[in-house]
Amino acid sequence: MLTTVGVQTNSTRAKTLELHIAQRVAAELEKLKKHESSVLEEARKKILESSDDKSGSESGSEKGSLLSIPSISPSDLLDSKEDKRKKNVTSTKVQEEIEKLRQTLDSRKILNEVPREVEAA
Repeated sequence: MLTTVGVQTNSTRAKTLELHIAQRVAAELEKLKKHESSVLEEARKKILESSDDKSGSESGSEKGSLLSIPSISPSDLLDSKEDKRKKNVTSTKVQEEIEKLRQTLDSRKILNEVPREVEAA
């Protein structure tokens, strides 16, 4: 015999398990984020050290340094203003074509239903 207490327990267990899994995933993601940040920081330090070594023999220009490269945000990866303008122009052309087709359809003769008296004759 199944009671409502058993159903609530199963539901509660399922929710608890989902919460536990979500917490573990979040913890693992945080670990990965910290690890990747530390690896990136170490790489930047190595690059800085190598550029410092080269600056002693060269004029100290950091134009070739990776440290001078700005970081890229996700919005930078999205469409640029030029791409948006091209899409907008294309969209405008499509809208114009649709309007021309509507006008062509509207200008066609409209067939009306023939009265029954005419069909009977």
